Amino acid sequence: RGSLVAGFDAGIRSGPVCEEAIQQVMVVVEGVEMALMRRSSKASASSSLQPSKPLNGGMVVSAMKRGIRCGLLSRPVRLMEGHLKLTVHSSLQGLGPLYGVLSKRRGRVLEESMVD
Repeated sequence: RGSLVAGFDAGIRSGPVCEEAIQQVMVVVEGVEMALMRRSSKASASSSLQPSKPLNGGMVVSAMKRGIRCGLLSRPVRLMEGHLKLTVHSSLQGLGPLYGVLSKRRGRVLEESMVD
């Protein structure tokens, strides 16, 4: 149970597109399957099913993280971008470079005024 929670946290903390945090997504684990191998005993004619590899916590964490990523990529993906509304004060010499920086970062000037 702890490994499933850790895998969920790892999958939600780093999304599939650009390692972004995932928000407003519900994850439903419908089932867990393990690969089994048939191992026969040479001493007796009976055979038994045993896990093909011993299962450890790291395998569960990575499988859960991979499952969340695959599930997210099976649907259209969108990124959320933060918006800020700022008041910026600048001298006249810095006004030209300030507009260059804002346009490079997709910023817009909503209002400008001279302050004495």
